Amino acid sequence: RTLEQMLRQNVITIDVQPLISKTTGDVIFIDMTEAQILRPPPYSSLDMTLLSSFATEMITLIPDSFLPLAKQTVLDEIGSSTTNTLSSEAMDVLSSQLDL
Repeated sequence: RTLEQMLRQNVITIDVQPLISKTTGDVIFIDMTEAQILRPPPYSSLDMTLLSSFATEMITLIPDSFLPLAKQTVLDEIGSSTTNTLSSEAMDVLSSQLDL
């Protein structure tokens, strides 16, 4: 959920430092000093690279046992939001990396 919420706000970080609960999958970020706000879409090629790297780093931190839940959560979040929607570029990245 945090990944999708950050992408809705055009926020990414290249130094992901989460604390992830092994039992619930809840995530707390402990250091956002490298975070940055991307320009609004359409994204530049550099922004797309940063977005993709951020998504890759976040997704690789999800334990395999929580991947189905992560996929469903992203789908639920995308379907339930009527404001501040996820950009088509971010959706393409998430779809590709989560096999949605």
